[in-house]
Amino acid sequence: MIVGAGGFGREVYAWVMQTPEFVEQHDIKQIAFVDNNLKATEGYGEYPSVIGGVEEFQPGRDDVLLCAVGNPFIRQKLVETLKARGGRFVTFVHRSAIIGLHNVLGEGSIVCPNSVLTVNITVGQFVILNVGSLLGHDVQIGDFVTLSPHCDLTGGVHVGSFCQFGTGVRVIPGIKIAEDVKVGAGSVVIRNVEARTAVFGFPAKKIPRRS
Repeated sequence: MIVGAGGFGREVYAWVMQTPEFVEQHDIKQIAFVDNNLKATEGYGEYPSVIGGVEEFQPGRDDVLLCAVGNPFIRQKLVETLKARGGRFVTFVHRSAIIGLHNVLGEGSIVCPNSVLTVNITVGQFVILNVGSLLGHDVQIGDFVTLSPHCDLTGGVHVGSFCQFGTGVRVIPGIKIAEDVKVGAGSVVIRNVEARTAVFGFPAKKIPRRS
């Protein structure tokens, strides 16, 4: 089951279908979406049906779940709701991703195509590493973090939980980004960033947060 049938959910479906070893490993016989918008996939071509909303969905004993919702806080709420009903989340790694040595991937995380994780990296639970994410040696990422496509976290970078990075963010080695930070698309982070802030630019500077 894919929780979330929006744009990212449709992408995750495509990538699961491209990764038969994942389907075989988890003995997946059928894929469906769970989303409160029952018409979420209409008009986009052939996709699995949306079988119902989160509130009424009861995970089956053999179901495995992926949460394909970009917002970290909404993702956390959905995960907690479904785990309380016995939902079993798994980690997905696209077959084109390069995974080096001595890396740890947390429960429910999604590693998208052409991502690279080098060595001695720790990725928390329910993290999204979107297309082309690059993680250098000794990077540490907390829980419920979202990296948009083509982010580059160089060696020794630490990222706190619930952070959101826009497309093409670059972070120089050794930088520490605290929890719940939003980094705007294309930014280059060259200084540590304090919790619950937003930064943007080249170099990245603090800006007002919208939420």
